Amino acid sequence: MQNSQGVNSVDIAVTILEFLASQGGAARSSEIAKACSLSKSRLHKYLVSLCRSDMLYQESEGGQYCLGSKIIMLAEATHTNLSLVDEINQRLCEFRDEHNMSTGLVIAQGKKLYLVRYNRSFKHVDIDFLPNTPFHIN
Repeated sequence: MQNSQGVNSVDIAVTILEFLASQGGAARSSEIAKACSLSKSRLHKYLVSLCRSDMLYQESEGGQYCLGSKIIMLAEATHTNLSLVDEINQRLCEFRDEHNMSTGLVIAQGKKLYLVRYNRSFKHVDIDFLPNTPFHIN
């Protein structure tokens, strides 16, 4: 299949994602451009599209590009052994069962937090908030 025609843009996007993965999931655009042999203006178009699709996000501080939440979702769809998220969640469930406390796994993406797993305890919990009370996470 190596000799089959394909879409060069997909190959370039995958190369960008692979480079970021090799760098621990984050790198500056200048580093990505150099490693992937792309001009900064051409790379910018790919970064915009990859960010728009949540494959990447740009940190507000430092401006590094990082692997996004969509990567985790896609990785979890594979039929291999447990994903990292599943392994962590398994330990959280064990903690919940031992201590009867709700647990959750949150993944940060930039300034946003995504609750990707929630494991409710078996005890009754009263929450003393009025409906529509603003709740801010800082």
